[in-house]
Amino acid sequence: MNDSPERKVRFRIYDLLAKKSVRVGSTLTPSHIAEAIGASHNTILAYARNETVRVNLVLLNAMCDYLECELDELMYREEEETEEPDMMPA
Repeated sequence: MNDSPERKVRFRIYDLLAKKSVRVGSTLTPSHIAEAIGASHNTILAYARNETVRVNLVLLNAMCDYLECELDELMYREEEETEEPDMMPA
């Protein structure tokens, strides 16, 4: 590895649930995903809260199908934090 700060992978599950909720006219939660795809509620909640460190490709695919999205819409990498250069007094 290198000395640069680690970029974290984040999930947009709550955003995608909100969009699907509008489409279907009903409020949806991570529990709805879990029930629909046959996964544990706690597992889906861990993804939604960005608390998972390993991913299951079968679950990711099933979540994309349920949320009607592509993988790059479901998850993303955080932008690297850039430090402001030190400013010299004038």
